[in-house]
Formats: sequence, C-alpha cells, structure tokens
Amino acid sequence: MNDLELLSSLDPARDWEPDPARRARSAALIDELTASSATSGAIPHPSKRQSRWSSFSVASRWGLATSAAVAACAAITGVLIVPGLLPGDVDAAYASWTPVPEQLTGAEALPEAQRCAAGWTEGWANPPTAADVMLAERRGIATTLLVTKDDGGLVVCDILDPADGVAGASALDPEAVVPEAGRVSVESQGASGDKAWYSQIVGRVGPGVTDVDVVLPDDSVIRATTRSGWWLAWWPGREGNGMGEELSFVVHTAAGAKTYRGSAL
Repeated sequence: MNDLELLSSLDPARDWEPDPARRARSAALIDELTASSATSGAIPHPSKRQSRWSSFSVASRWGLATSAAVAACAAITGVLIVPGLLPGDVDAAYASWTPVPEQLTGAEALPEAQRCAAGWTEGWANPPTAADVMLAERRGIATTLLVTKDDGGLVVCDILDPADGVAGASALDPEAVVPEAGRVSVESQGASGDKAWYSQIVGRVGPGVTDVDVVLPDDSVIRATTRSGWWLAWWPGREGNGMGEELSFVVHTAAGAKTYRGSAL
C-alpha cells in the first residue's frame, strides 16, 4: 500500500477535474452503456478500453490510455500523463480525419509542441522552438508531431482535439538506425481504444524516399508525412495492432514505388 500511495503521488492528473463539456460527454456515455445493458441483458464493463503498442527502439507507446495505466508507466518511462479519454474526445477528430495530411512547418506546429512539452512528466529544461519540430502533420482538427527534446530525446505527440489538449505522447530513439536507400523501417506501431480505435505508425526513412503510403486490409490508402528522415501516419481503426501481414507499405522514390508487407519492415 505504501508503494501504491507513493506511486499515486507521481500522478499530476490526480486533482484533475473535467470541464462541463467533458462531464456532458461522460453522462451521455453512461446513458448509452445503461441503455445497452438494458437491451442486451449484459452489463458492459466500463474498462473495456484496450491498447497494444509495439516499439522497436527504446520506449513503449502510451497513447489513448487510461490515467491510472499511464501513471504506473510514467515512473519508468517518463511518458506524458493525461486524463483518460472518453469516446466523445475522439469523435470530432475521427469525423474530420483525412487520409492525406496537411504538412505543417515548425513555426505552424510550435504551439502544439509547447503544449506537449508543458505536460511532459520529467519537464523540459528549455521550451521547444520551431527548429525542434522535426515533423508535423494535421488531419482535420488533429495534429501529430515529432519534437526534439532539450536533452536530445525525441517525442511523438498527439493532439486529437485542440479543445481537449494533448491526447498522448511518448519517447522514441533519436538514434534509431537509418534504413538503406529506398527503404523504410518501423520504430513504433500500435492501436488503442474500445468502440473507437486509433492506430499509429512511426518509422525512419532511408535516403531517396520521398513518400510512404500505408495500405489497409480493405485497400484504403493513407499517405504518411515524411520529413527529417522520419515518417508518420495515424488513422481511425485497429489495424495497427500487429505487424503481421495485415498492412502493406508503398515506398516511393524517384525511381518509382515498391510495396512491402509489414513483416518485411
């Protein structure tokens, strides 16, 4: 119990209180769950949210997780702690999501980078500058970015709905091996959610790679953002759960395009 009490003291979200809009969404969710249980005769468990993330470098991915689960990991990995997201938090992000992103400059994404730094559990000695934003994209209202931390680390940060703040963030290995020319690697991949799943992939690109496309099992194509030797994409869905043969990747170079299965990366 002493260990649990000490661990709970590390959680900066312990005194967090939801705003009226979030309370309203929570109430709507409870009404929906109650209605579902009355119809089916089963009582839905409120903690059905699942997540699965694979990391091929140094740190695990902790996006869209519950506050308690992230708090427990924060003492080990130094991830950003945020209150657990409810389905209402991602509705607007999913509705506005686009398969082709708008690429942002460092200056355009600087406010989001600073919001991410402000919530990082171990703090940033120096606030990020526009030059620290290595990659940034916007899909609808959601912004995802890679930011160089002041200690030389690399952070991937998600802001799905600007009204709700940072949804999740984690550390990547800035020294991850650069693939050979014309190839890409996957450094972090996973999915999280319950009724509304969210998948994301982050990786490195080799010399000569101009674009990367993620092809889902239904042949939907998602254009990744490629910049500064990295590539990144996210989408509504749970296909990011495993590396197997579910996904394929089209790597574009000046010489043309080649398709690879997930297991080849």
